[in-house]
Amino acid sequence: FEIKDFLPVNRYIKLQKSYPQESYFGKSNIKYNKRTLVNGDEKFAEFLDENICWKQFIIDLNQQKFINSAYYFSLMANLKARGMTALKKWTINERTLLTKIFRKVYWSLYFAVQNSDEIIFPHTDARTKFISMIYYLPDNDWDRNTAGTEFWRIKQNKSKWKNWDNKHIQNTLEFSEFKKDCEIFHKSKFEPNKLVGFVKNDISWHSVIDVGLKNKGLRKTLNLFIRS
Repeated sequence: FEIKDFLPVNRYIKLQKSYPQESYFGKSNIKYNKRTLVNGDEKFAEFLDENICWKQFIIDLNQQKFINSAYYFSLMANLKARGMTALKKWTINERTLLTKIFRKVYWSLYFAVQNSDEIIFPHTDARTKFISMIYYLPDNDWDRNTAGTEFWRIKQNKSKWKNWDNKHIQNTLEFSEFKKDCEIFHKSKFEPNKLVGFVKNDISWHSVIDVGLKNKGLRKTLNLFIRS
């Protein structure tokens, strides 16, 4: 799914202008080939304390009303992927006596930056993620046709590429083999204030292969996950 103009434009501009500076990010993650600033890290908390607009954004996300909306929005797709266990209602509160009815979920999120050399090979996401979302915050001079998320479908040998356990394509050789059986069916435009997402299943392959050689800056996103 894609949601354009996810936030009111004035609010989006404040967030984009105060996106974390590159100094907040460490070395590129070997598995994911991007640099991240993860919630729970000391630097992440430090950044929020210095940027109230981002702190308020995350507070607003972490409301039961939003979680309820996401639950109903994704229910049919999660039932298809996970079976009847997906019926458990999501809650951000502890309900130890009602575990047959409710499922405790939480937000996992991180800022991510990539340059043109840091591509993300296809993968399906961790099994604990119910909804995966990517919020785009490009610089104004970014080429919108590059750096969007690519979504793949399997043309043949479906059983070979079923991937509930999220085995990553690791290198160009594996990627060449993957491309023989799979093709891109949708590529999101990397547009400001757009939220792109999907429900994790065993064929939810996605990637960021084309960061854009002409883009000299960084691909800037906030990656958000509702997970158990």
